[in-house]
Amino acid sequence: MSSLEGISGDMVWPSAAERAKYTIGWIAPMAIELTPALALLDRITTLHVANDSNIYKAGRIGDHHVVIVTLDRIGLSAIPSVAAGMYASFRNLKHMLLVGLGGGIPDYALGEQMVLGDVVVSRKVEHLDCGRRTPNGFEFSHQTYEPSRALLKAVNTLWSTHLSQGTQIPRILQGIRQKLHPTIRENREDLGPDADQLFDSDYHHKDNAKSCKNCCDPKRSRSRQERGPKAHREKDSPLIHYGTIGSANSLMVGSEEREKFYNEFGTICFEMEAAVLMEYRCLVVRGISDYSDSHKNKEWQPYAAATAAAYAHELIMTLPAPVNGVDYDRYQTPSMDNEESSTSQARDPADTTGLHRLNLKTGHVHWTVYRSRNSLFTGRDDILRNLEATVRDVVKGSPSPGQCTIVISGMGGQGKSEICLQLAYRVRQSFWGVFWVDVSTTSSAKNDFVDIAKKLGIETKSMEEARQGLANAKESWLLVLDNADDPDVDYQSYFPAGLLGVTMLTTRNRDCHRYASTPELAVELEGLPESDARGLLLQATNMAREQWGTFQDDAQEVATLLQSHPLALIQAGA
Repeated sequence: MSSLEGISGDMVWPSAAERAKYTIGWIAPMAIELTPALALLDRITTLHVANDSNIYKAGRIGDHHVVIVTLDRIGLSAIPSVAAGMYASFRNLKHMLLVGLGGGIPDYALGEQMVLGDVVVSRKVEHLDCGRRTPNGFEFSHQTYEPSRALLKAVNTLWSTHLSQGTQIPRILQGIRQKLHPTIRENREDLGPDADQLFDSDYHHKDNAKSCKNCCDPKRSRSRQERGPKAHREKDSPLIHYGTIGSANSLMVGSEEREKFYNEFGTICFEMEAAVLMEYRCLVVRGISDYSDSHKNKEWQPYAAATAAAYAHELIMTLPAPVNGVDYDRYQTPSMDNEESSTSQARDPADTTGLHRLNLKTGHVHWTVYRSRNSLFTGRDDILRNLEATVRDVVKGSPSPGQCTIVISGMGGQGKSEICLQLAYRVRQSFWGVFWVDVSTTSSAKNDFVDIAKKLGIETKSMEEARQGLANAKESWLLVLDNADDPDVDYQSYFPAGLLGVTMLTTRNRDCHRYASTPELAVELEGLPESDARGLLLQATNMAREQWGTFQDDAQEVATLLQSHPLALIQAGA
């Protein structure tokens, strides 16, 4: 019997147009975390997408269409394929939330007390598993990530609302319980102070086969009352904590290690999935079910999962509603020199999805680039000028021994995809079609090629037929093959034939340079020049430009430390 009474949901295979209305993605790692999330949706639909093994649950929260997925296992390794599938299937996702359970640090800062059932919201995420093996053993390092600015603004807005008007979490928790099957409602109740015992940091759990009640000395623990007034909570009134969340591929089960990471990084919560999801600038919300020590407490997990979901619901209600359900920043209509084209395709008055922007035609131009340019993009001027000259020569029919293929390589965060975006927007008007294909997985590549075929009026579910359809086009086209990072894949198989196209491939693998038409068209990105690196860092801080001169030396020091890595500079500035 379903744990959600009467809302198990219909099962559908939505089209790309139907999937475009979903702007918020939500990952609930385990079933215990998925259950309260589903109880918050107005109506649940089960969604399946071709060539995507994820099973999605979707519905509405306020004005927002939300799609939720769970994992097949816990840990960092479970996230990449699920997230990649989600973003490939739902191209209009604007915000990503990771909502579930975590272990907390019981006291921090100036006597702040965290109790079981409280909620921690990420201001930053520290990847605690980073490092390298050296002759002297494993050398530990760390990496810091932040949620998107839009999500952090929503967090601050809701925080202010809580301070002035209080939280809606008690009411939301009641609503969750009402939707649950009667047999499990009790599991989502606040267990109260008597069930929350904090053991001394030097006292470890005695028998992993037994609960603390049956093997640990209660005299070595403190109750909430003994911890002082800051540990007091009214029923269903968890405190929201804001700070750094530590993410690793193994459970934090030691109070000594917990304190070490807090003292070093200010980490107040520990979990096992966030680090590899942060490339999507997600917000992490964790309900506290234990104190990240050896005294693991599964009794609190159902309630802690519900408090985290309740906060996420309240946060989503704080976010601005998308226009007609579509994030127009994501599906941005390109323009040339900031001028609107007089021949843009007219919008069908009956089209309320905004998807006319995906099929934009200006003259003979198709555009399937599902990303907008980064406003912070800095430098790389010589590279862009040379590439622009090359592709314009192809359009003009300059002599060439074969199809023009450009390869851009470099480590993650150097701006490979961004260069392709910048170039695509610059030369768009010169091409009959500009197309973007994510080749990080076979399924994402197939989905994108089939989408291209549909826009060309070709009905097929075969990637080969779709690729051949593009090859048969008698007009010039630009194709970007993004994320060609797998050294075991022959990406040549993705190249359409013909002499009228330009193919650009981005990769972290330098061996892919062999695909370039000439050695000059194999571009390897490294750190930015000093002046560009300083400018990018200062621009990312949102500091007024007239103040930049005061901080040039500081900016140079940071840029040098970060080896002028563009993504690292943006994150440092933010």
